[in-house]
Amino acid sequence: MSDEFRGKNLSKFLISNLITTAVDKGYRDIRIDTHPDNKAMQHVIESNGFKYSGDVWIIESGIRTKRFAYQLLA
Repeated sequence: MSDEFRGKNLSKFLISNLITTAVDKGYRDIRIDTHPDNKAMQHVIESNGFKYSGDVWIIESGIRTKRFAYQLLA
Protein backbone atom coordinates (compact mmCIF):
# COMPACT_ATOMS: atom_id res chain seq x y z
CA MET A 1 0.00 0.00 0.00
CA SER A 2 1.27 3.44 -0.82
CA ASP A 3 2.25 5.59 2.15
CA GLU A 4 0.04 8.27 0.59
CA PHE A 5 -3.03 6.30 1.73
CA ARG A 6 -1.85 5.03 5.13
CA GLY A 7 -3.69 6.35 8.17
CA LYS A 8 -6.67 7.65 6.19
CA ASN A 9 -9.07 4.98 7.57
CA LEU A 10 -9.98 3.84 4.06
CA SER A 11 -10.53 0.23 5.19
CA LYS A 12 -12.97 1.36 7.87
CA PHE A 13 -14.70 3.59 5.31
CA LEU A 14 -15.02 0.66 2.87
CA ILE A 15 -16.48 -1.72 5.49
CA SER A 16 -18.86 0.99 6.71
CA ASN A 17 -20.16 1.50 3.17
CA LEU A 18 -20.56 -2.24 2.64
CA ILE A 19 -22.63 -2.41 5.85
CA THR A 20 -24.78 0.50 4.66
CA THR A 21 -25.35 -1.20 1.31
CA ALA A 22 -26.24 -4.52 2.98
CA VAL A 23 -28.73 -2.84 5.33
CA ASP A 24 -30.25 -0.89 2.43
CA LYS A 25 -30.82 -4.22 0.68
CA GLY A 26 -32.56 -5.65 3.76
CA TYR A 27 -29.74 -7.68 5.28
CA ARG A 28 -29.55 -7.47 9.06
CA ASP A 29 -27.20 -10.36 9.90
CA ILE A 30 -23.81 -9.54 8.42
CA ARG A 31 -20.82 -11.85 8.82
CA ILE A 32 -17.17 -11.60 7.96
CA ASP A 33 -14.05 -13.62 8.69
CA THR A 34 -10.32 -13.06 8.63
CA HIS A 35 -7.08 -14.90 9.26
CA PRO A 36 -6.05 -15.04 12.95
CA ASP A 37 -2.73 -13.33 12.11
CA ASN A 38 -4.41 -10.40 10.34
CA LYS A 39 -4.50 -8.03 13.32
CA ALA A 40 -5.08 -4.94 11.16
CA MET A 41 -8.24 -6.42 9.62
CA GLN A 42 -9.46 -7.62 13.01
CA HIS A 43 -9.16 -4.02 14.23
CA VAL A 44 -11.07 -2.69 11.20
CA ILE A 45 -13.80 -5.30 11.63
CA GLU A 46 -14.21 -4.64 15.35
CA SER A 47 -14.11 -0.86 14.91
CA ASN A 48 -17.13 -1.23 12.60
CA GLY A 49 -19.17 -2.87 15.36
CA PHE A 50 -18.67 -6.55 14.51
CA LYS A 51 -18.37 -8.96 17.44
CA TYR A 52 -16.19 -12.05 17.47
CA SER A 53 -18.46 -15.09 17.21
CA GLY A 54 -16.07 -18.03 16.94
CA ASP A 55 -13.81 -19.83 14.53
CA VAL A 56 -14.57 -21.18 11.08
CA TRP A 57 -12.45 -23.60 9.10
CA ILE A 58 -11.98 -23.45 5.35
CA ILE A 59 -10.15 -25.66 2.89
CA GLU A 60 -7.64 -23.57 0.96
CA SER A 61 -5.49 -25.34 -1.63
CA GLY A 62 -6.19 -28.62 0.15
CA ILE A 63 -5.12 -27.25 3.53
CA ARG A 64 -7.55 -26.79 6.43
CA THR A 65 -7.17 -23.21 7.66
CA LYS A 66 -8.72 -21.44 10.66
CA ARG A 67 -10.41 -18.04 10.39
CA PHE A 68 -11.85 -15.77 13.07
CA ALA A 69 -15.56 -15.18 12.42
CA TYR A 70 -17.38 -11.95 13.26
CA GLN A 71 -21.02 -10.97 13.16
CA LEU A 72 -22.96 -7.70 13.11
CA LEU A 73 -26.69 -7.62 13.73
CA ALA A 74 -27.80 -4.38 12.12
